[in-house]
Amino acid sequence: MQICVEAALVNPKSSQFVGMGGIGKTTIAKEIYNDVSIHSHYDVRAWATVFQKHNVKEILLSLLKKGL
Repeated sequence: MQICVEAALVNPKSSQFVGMGGIGKTTIAKEIYNDVSIHSHYDVRAWATVFQKHNVKEILLSLLKKGL
């Protein structure tokens, strides 16, 4: 976990996790997103789940509705 948190701090703008289903991508992303050491580096944080078939407008609107 420490390695993943440090990796997220290297490129603080965004992170992406790609791979087969069921290998723990969402789990590790949530751990990093919720890590206290990550919170201190951002004024605003957002969580978006993007599926293969997605609509960029809907994703952005959902982020805005969450208070961004």
